[in-house]
Amino acid sequence: MNDQRRVHQLYRRVSVRTAPPEEQMINLLAEAVKEIQKGKRAIENQETPARNKSLLKAQDCVLQLISYVNDQSNKGERLIALYGYVNRLLIRANIEKNGDLLQEAEEFLLNLTEDWNEALRNRRKKYKGDLF
Repeated sequence: MNDQRRVHQLYRRVSVRTAPPEEQMINLLAEAVKEIQKGKRAIENQETPARNKSLLKAQDCVLQLISYVNDQSNKGERLIALYGYVNRLLIRANIEKNGDLLQEAEEFLLNLTEDWNEALRNRRKKYKGDLF
């Protein structure tokens, strides 16, 4: 059973590393949203260590998103600024224990997820049939 678990973990690592950039972005956004939701529950339950841990993970995901952005374009610079804004929301929400700030960050990331899902669908349409 242990070997099966290792094989599964290896498969997941390889699939993440070889996924198209849009899919990697979607995965990071989903992870950030999941951690924000954990952070909101931790605020409601007054669980400071859990809140801090979840929101730091969410921040890490948001900061990783920046590495996918082309900072040589105006759109890229604006996207980096937006990611910076979300990161600051997460920091403030953690310090102030403010669920409203987390809600704003979550909504922003969910909208971005929709955009990246659309980009991934377009990419798949474009290359559909190229392999066979």
